[in-house]
Amino acid sequence: MAVLASLATLSILVVLLLWRRDDVLTVALALLGVLCGVVTVVAVNAARYGRQPRETAAPQPYVPTPLGVDADTLDTLDSRDAMHAVNVRRRRASGLNDR
Repeated sequence: MAVLASLATLSILVVLLLWRRDDVLTVALALLGVLCGVVTVVAVNAARYGRQPRETAAPQPYVPTPLGVDADTLDTLDSRDAMHAVNVRRRRASGLNDR
């Protein structure tokens, strides 16, 4: 793929240098040359780095972040108002603000 794209880029460049016209077709040919050049670079990098073995990491288990409230406090809080107060206090301590 890299060889084919580089040959296409080189041939387009030669055509652009030999064919001295100023029109839309020249601009389209130049853009096609840039596209072939990009394909060449990507194909070379894929060939260079594609054969390296990938490191397979074991999936990490989900660990929830602590709320900053222990189990005894949660047992004593029965109402929504008390839980809201704990959440407001925690937001103020972490620096988050709703305003």
